[in-house]
Amino acid sequence: MWLYRNTPKIEELTQQKIMPDSGIFAIAILLGLNGALSNGGKSLEFFALILLVVANILYIVWSFSAKKALEAYAIRNFKMDLRLNSFYTFFLTIFYINFSINSLEENYQRKLALEGSAKTTPLQP
Repeated sequence: MWLYRNTPKIEELTQQKIMPDSGIFAIAILLGLNGALSNGGKSLEFFALILLVVANILYIVWSFSAKKALEAYAIRNFKMDLRLNSFYTFFLTIFYINFSINSLEENYQRKLALEGSAKTTPLQP
């Protein structure tokens, strides 16, 4: 649900396409089918596991696309070298991207303080 609601907002803000809507729908469908098939016997459990792995791969693809878009956005609009950790992006996927979005203003304020800027204005594009 978070992914579906916030991907268009992130894409609009960063002006970069992260993932088509069909990819986000595919993740939701794969996870729904995984839940439905996970209690259906040995053969269906194996198929459910395959669906879960494919859904996780799509999560990882989305996360690295969002990572790239956020880093480019920070450089382009705020002249801030935002380097997101690839290890965290891989293992924590959307949770790390959400954390990074939420801490963007704090990182910008830190950048202004390190530059010695007396004027610390809120983050605005």
